Amino acid sequence: MPPKEDAEHPLVCLDEKLFVLHGDVIKPLNMRQGSVKKVDYEYTRHGYCAITSLIEALTGKQSTDVRRHRTAINFADIIEYLVEVLYPKTKKIMLVMDNLNTHRPGSL
Repeated sequence: MPPKEDAEHPLVCLDEKLFVLHGDVIKPLNMRQGSVKKVDYEYTRHGYCAITSLIEALTGKQSTDVRRHRTAINFADIIEYLVEVLYPKTKKIMLVMDNLNTHRPGSL
């Protein structure tokens, strides 16, 4: 039997992804009307960012955070936001996440 929605015990999934920021090597050409867009395979790298998603599994409610880096301090900030802003009156939050190196009690 699937779990039921419970406002006092939300089931929240947390996941992070690094995203590479790309730029064009050559200036893209304007396309003719009705023509398919063409994308060059070459790119310049402009660093990366860390995208974190918080998704309440049973309701679909979601929140996304984008940061320049992925650190233990950023993880602690996201957990603080989860507890103090998104669910300030809940008794218990069931948090599902992977075992990334920043997901440790020492980060909090």
